[in-house]
Amino acid sequence: LAVVSPRQGQNIYLDGPTRVLLKASGGTGPTRWWFANGALLATTPAALPATWQPTPGTYTLRLVDNAGAASTVQVRVR
Repeated sequence: LAVVSPRQGQNIYLDGPTRVLLKASGGTGPTRWWFANGALLATTPAALPATWQPTPGTYTLRLVDNAGAASTVQVRVR
């Protein structure tokens, strides 16, 4: 299981309301859960990306699959 987008350490620059695609690869089972700083952002089918409308700040994005495997990245939104 891996977070494909956004990348670890990426800076995301906002230009008005911005939706960020959260993409994953690998993992087990039909569902993926996305969290930002511990708060649930989205529950999606494994094959589909999630979207996130962030505000400025530093975030730890965590992706979890049906088997409990997890992947995290840290990003900064400006």
